[in-house]
Order: sequence, then C-alpha cells, then structure tokens
Amino acid sequence: MGSRDRVATGTVTAWRPSVRGVREVFHASFPRHTYPPHTHDAWTLLVVDAGVVAYDLHRREHGAGRAVVTLLPPDVAHDGRAARRGGFRKRVLYLERDVFGETATG
Repeated sequence: MGSRDRVATGTVTAWRPSVRGVREVFHASFPRHTYPPHTHDAWTLLVVDAGVVAYDLHRREHGAGRAVVTLLPPDVAHDGRAARRGGFRKRVLYLERDVFGETATG
C-alpha cells in the first residue's frame, strides 16, 4: 500500500501502485521546502495543485504552476523550491524509462 509521513516542512504520501510502467506515485504539500540538485532514474511527470514550483534546469530557471504538466526525462539534473509564499502542493508520477523510449528525449 502506501505511506503517509508528516515531515517538518509538510506532508508526503508515496506508494508503488501495481500499474505497469508506474514506478511510484508521490503526493506532497510543502509550506517551505527546497530540493537540492538531484536526478531521477525514471521519467518524472509533475502536476502542481497549488502554488508554484521553481526549478533550475540546464542553468535556466523554470516554473510549474496550476494547469501545467511537466515531464522531465530520466537523469536530468534539477532542483526545486517554492516560487511564492505559502509553498506548493504537487502530485508526481515516476514512470519507467521504457514508457516513452529514448526518442522522446531532446
């Protein structure tokens, strides 16, 4: 099933569904949180439900807010932080590498 943890800066729920191609589902609410630079070994599909997430990608700042779906290929370095006061709430699907294939990157 899943796990739900209250962390010092918000709430996190994560689980591994038995759905082919989906490695993990991650829901989080962060009033204050900053991700250091990191990578994922899976495709990262991000939906922001509240607030705005700012992130640096290839030395350029980007942002994701409501009504935007962000898809990040595996092994791409990025960070993340709240772009506005009040933090952000997000949902993420981590998808296996073969869901899109190598030709989908670039």
